[in-house]
Amino acid sequence: MSLKSPVKLIQKSNYNSNVQIFSVEGTPADCVILACEKLFKNQPKLIISGINSGANLGLDVMLSGTVGAAIHGYLRNIPSIAISASYKDILRFDVAGLMIQEFVSSLNKNPYPKPFLLNINVPCVDLKKIKSLKSTFLGGSNYQQNVEKEIISNEEYFWIKPDKKNHQKPLEGSDIWAIDHNYISISKIDPFFLSSSNDNHISLIIDSINKKYFN
Repeated sequence: MSLKSPVKLIQKSNYNSNVQIFSVEGTPADCVILACEKLFKNQPKLIISGINSGANLGLDVMLSGTVGAAIHGYLRNIPSIAISASYKDILRFDVAGLMIQEFVSSLNKNPYPKPFLLNINVPCVDLKKIKSLKSTFLGGSNYQQNVEKEIISNEEYFWIKPDKKNHQKPLEGSDIWAIDHNYISISKIDPFFLSSSNDNHISLIIDSINKKYFN
């Protein structure tokens, strides 16, 4: 979200008298924050972030603006979905658009009892080439970073580009594995990262420092 600069909100012409359309010159998270804190009198019933151009898979979701927007909805107790179109050569949104429409329609018929945070990735292939929807878990890092140096006016600058593909074989059942095998991946995310205080190794370190400074 934007912390060091103001955010501009622009109202757009609408196609339906019952629909208001706005654009935000900021991040996806800014859109959710402005909508929830300033625009709506009541909290929305559902937030959909996307469709993003490109996949958001594995631990890379921590760097994703699309997923970040959905997290801001979830932190306001709003069911939230991030959806991305995973492409290699040709970007297309038709299947992803159809799937999110079907998913929301099903949610309306069978409401989920509590807020949730979902990350959906849809392969950019014909519908007939997709095997099915699959419930998945977050895989490892799908991409790492290339660092490229550039000399500008005799000064060194570095471009950090998240385009180094991780070629380690993904775990079966992970979101990365699912996309590689033409499944639509649906991962339920815990934004608290399943934090636990029961790690024995970390507990030993904590105890040793406590004894040194706080006992």
